[in-house]
Amino acid sequence: MWKTDVFLCLTSLECGPIALECGKKNGMHVSTGYVFAEIIPADDPVLKLAEGVGEIVATVLWRRSSPLIRYRTGLIGSIEDTACPCGLDSPRIRFWGRREEFLDVGGIRVSVLEIEDSVMELSGISHWYFVRSAGNTVTLFIPTGMSSEQREDLKGKIEEKLRKQLRSSLSFEIQEHSRVYKGEDWDRILLS
Repeated sequence: MWKTDVFLCLTSLECGPIALECGKKNGMHVSTGYVFAEIIPADDPVLKLAEGVGEIVATVLWRRSSPLIRYRTGLIGSIEDTACPCGLDSPRIRFWGRREEFLDVGGIRVSVLEIEDSVMELSGISHWYFVRSAGNTVTLFIPTGMSSEQREDLKGKIEEKLRKQLRSSLSFEIQEHSRVYKGEDWDRILLS
């Protein structure tokens, strides 16, 4: 719309800037001058998290009068120490979402951002969609206009991608919705 790049920024009111995305969009670089970021295991056995993924904790380095040490942010992510193509050598955070942004699917909590990443990497789908979960099934509601063959093809691609990312098989459905975007909200996943 505005023909400009958009960059992710991970912040909290308590800590300030935690991590910022670079031009290569290969994760968010930890703001090492402001915080020391760590990953601790999430204390929730039903969260379906890959190895190395947990809760982001931050120690604020610039506060002296009211320090925050290993502040639990409630944010889920992982840290990568490999070199970034942009040249910065600070660790990078891959953000998975807030604890509250995980869907309960058959007793397993799955990150909405993982579902969104799987959907957004596929071409031919509008940004105006939303996700719901009920029991063991995740349902993706998309705008009308896709043929049944296209929906089945999309379903297969998303299921395969999620199976690889989450190392778990989910029952996945695609349904059409007739909601019309009228400018009242930005394109995003709507949880209901």
